[in-house]
Amino acid sequence: YWPELRRLLDLKVYVDAPADIRLIRRLRRDMAERSRKAEDTIAQYMETVGPMHTTFVEPTMGYADLVVRGDTEYRDPVENLAATVREMLCRGAMTAGCETLMRTKGNNDAGTY
Repeated sequence: YWPELRRLLDLKVYVDAPADIRLIRRLRRDMAERSRKAEDTIAQYMETVGPMHTTFVEPTMGYADLVVRGDTEYRDPVENLAATVREMLCRGAMTAGCETLMRTKGNNDAGTY
């Protein structure tokens, strides 16, 4: 969100999950871990969480080096993220150790997964 902070980051990752998935995950968490009622969680989501996401979180997707789909199993996005980090570490200086890193499972090009 803040340009000063973005300049300090080597890799910016955005997890893009549809609003219905975000709400369901929040409902499950709040009810199980915080003993909140579904109505209260939905009201909070509609009044503050959803609008704040639209205003402050969604616009940051444009600054991401990697956009990961947040509606899939975690294993694939994590493997893709690891492959992107390996590629970034090795870019410009291919050493023997770097070649080993690049051959490991999950090596993909940066982008949206």
